[in-house]
Amino acid sequence: MNAQLCAPASYAQEGIWFETLRGDAAGAYHEPLLLRFAARPDPARLRAALDAVILRHAALRTVFYADAGGLRQRVLAAAPLAPAQLVPQLVPEARLAAHLDALGAEPFDLERGPLFRVHLIALEQGAHLLLLVAHHCIVDGWSLGVFCRDFSAFYNAWPQQPALPVLSRQSLDHGRRQRASMAGPEAARTLSYWKDSLAGIPAAPLFAPLATAAAGAGQLPCDIPAAQQQAVLALARRLHTTPFCLLLGVFASVLTQLTGRSDLTIATDVAERGMRGDEDLIGMFVNQLPLRLRCGQARSGRDFVVLARDACLGGILHKDAPYALIRRQSARDGGASGADFQVKFVLHNAPHQQLDLPQLDAQLVDTPQRSAKFPLLLEFWQHGEQMRGTLVYHRGYIAPALAAELCARMLASLGQVLADPDAPLAAAAAP
Repeated sequence: MNAQLCAPASYAQEGIWFETLRGDAAGAYHEPLLLRFAARPDPARLRAALDAVILRHAALRTVFYADAGGLRQRVLAAAPLAPAQLVPQLVPEARLAAHLDALGAEPFDLERGPLFRVHLIALEQGAHLLLLVAHHCIVDGWSLGVFCRDFSAFYNAWPQQPALPVLSRQSLDHGRRQRASMAGPEAARTLSYWKDSLAGIPAAPLFAPLATAAAGAGQLPCDIPAAQQQAVLALARRLHTTPFCLLLGVFASVLTQLTGRSDLTIATDVAERGMRGDEDLIGMFVNQLPLRLRCGQARSGRDFVVLARDACLGGILHKDAPYALIRRQSARDGGASGADFQVKFVLHNAPHQQLDLPQLDAQLVDTPQRSAKFPLLLEFWQHGEQMRGTLVYHRGYIAPALAAELCARMLASLGQVLADPDAPLAAAAAP
């Protein structure tokens, strides 16, 4: 087997692979991208553009297998899409949502592949949808923007080749680099930080399973009002921090109010695209950091934001420790396991996914999340001064009424912090 086409999986891929095999949160690790075209795309051009993107990015041809050395990834030879795969299926609008859900939930075979699927759907009024579904083992959020850029370039240039950045490496190189770095002397120091940071985490979960547990995920909008978006950026500068730390601090204050817990561990994502050229790759380049905030003495918005800022600074300085090793070390030392990190907060500031297909009047369509990886996930998307938010919750842990209250308190608390960061939060934040 060609050694250049095989490599160790990254620790993040290993964790996702394990969760997928366990069957936890079925479908939660499926990453959909839905494109809407005003008319049917040219069949030859569409097929050629998709084939070119798949050939360009080895991640879209990657599968996984376990051997005595652990989990490994292997790149399959490129094979053109069969014409039958791009024959549009006519779906009535009344059945469209259920049809998209069913396509997005179809299981992947991580060992045989492919881990990237394409579906073309015709709508009754002549518009077409292109649904792309990839397993999270091979893509992250940044990758979706790379796909949109490259797909647009290949489609527009056909039958010529577009001017795209030359790729000097592929995503499977990341697994090699990460494994090598964690075998060096710096790894012990980095893991020691997380051992100290997470020592003594409360054993009881923040959210226990509900007695009447329901399946699937719920989703609520949590958009920051337009009038406050500029104020968030301004206050973050004034407090010598970032919008991420400001919003994380407010989120921590809300969790403290609603749960009565002052010792919180909130996971977040950090990109691992540190080498020149990584920004042009499709692949899985994300690590997860469990940030611990001890909020017992915090009273004002400023207090919570400072706690969040300090936790983030420590985490970023030690971000190279893979979450899988942090989790393993914590469990080995008798602390909380990864399952106890039930809450996640993410501020997406990757380049916006841009489609440049004017002849098709192409648009990106939001797809609701039907499965939840965590009991509670609060995400914001920052594009310039605009901030959209979504709360995704696991119905087996979070009741809809609690999710709605959390959103209301989040926005109310943010409003108070923006008005007076030194005022006590708890009383004024209640909806």
